[in-house]
Amino acid sequence: MQENIIHKYKSLIYRTKEILINGDKEWKVIFSEKKENNDVLSDHTLPYLFIITLITFVSYITNHTGYLFGLALIDAVRSFASYFIALFLIYILTRKILTSFVEKPISKNINLLSFKLVSYGFTIMFLSEIISLLIPQLYFIKFANILTFLIVWQGAGTIGKYEKIDYQVVLTIIISLLIIFMPYLLVLIFNKLNPGIL
Repeated sequence: MQENIIHKYKSLIYRTKEILINGDKEWKVIFSEKKENNDVLSDHTLPYLFIITLITFVSYITNHTGYLFGLALIDAVRSFASYFIALFLIYILTRKILTSFVEKPISKNINLLSFKLVSYGFTIMFLSEIISLLIPQLYFIKFANILTFLIVWQGAGTIGKYEKIDYQVVLTIIISLLIIFMPYLLVLIFNKLNPGIL
């Protein structure tokens, strides 16, 4: 069990490094893998969300006085939910619009192509969130989220052929903007629903 977890996080670190350094090459590997949505979720997205949720919980406890276990738990769940819900909403939209932009997808499994593009497209968002939670003074690291455009561009360029390059540009902009802003929008909505919980 412990070895599986260690292996999973080693694979996560390696994949993250390759996406950031050798994006074009790594996206080809990603799209060629015989993984289903649940595999991508358990191998990439959930490990990151577990780290973010855990750090959010611990940070709330350490930065507030008094018995705040319940509030810390709510804050951690809200953080998890904002990313998790955003991921699936963007995936659903991407699945619906992908074939309108991509003339010849590399696979007939549009669901899987869409899920991989969105899930791995969140990589820099996960990293910047973890770093800013661990070292709040580095809040400006969030500006690195702009690299989401590059990551999604490389993924969109690998996912199939386009009639015009403009289609790839538009698809990249739509998905990247959603990835960058939807989690924060959901947090704002959750805060409105629970105004007394900060």
